Amino acid sequence: MKIEIHHQLRSEDEPRCLVLSPGEYCDPLAPGENYDQHGIAEFNHAIEYLDHPARDVEWTRLEVTRDGEGRTVTTSRFSVDGASSLWQRKDPDGGQEMCLDLRAGPDRHLVARMRLDANGDWIPGYTGVIEDQPDGSQSQEKILFATP
Repeated sequence: MKIEIHHQLRSEDEPRCLVLSPGEYCDPLAPGENYDQHGIAEFNHAIEYLDHPARDVEWTRLEVTRDGEGRTVTTSRFSVDGASSLWQRKDPDGGQEMCLDLRAGPDRHLVARMRLDANGDWIPGYTGVIEDQPDGSQSQEKILFATP
């Protein structure tokens, strides 16, 4: 497994690249497992692996290459204040998914996810409000949830 996080800091002219080992990128494996087949990212978003707050990052491009599967590319763009983002994932099999995450209050986000169907049309898959709780957990109110 090869993991690269290309990213552009707002204060710099040239992008950077952070190369992570599978052990740095993935949750721990169970005995008998390997990263290419069983590795699951520790964090949901590439920016969580960086030592920079979202407001300092213009974009990230996460490239994960797995033996036998090809490369998954997830590109994210961030608002100037880092509070909202848009990401798009392209899978090795041609599948694509997009998510818009908009700050709707100090601890609330409106999240809208969609996927590209076989005809090339974007299909809504999930819309909801996610709220951060004081204990660090999150609650969600589903507005639309469609299964593929």
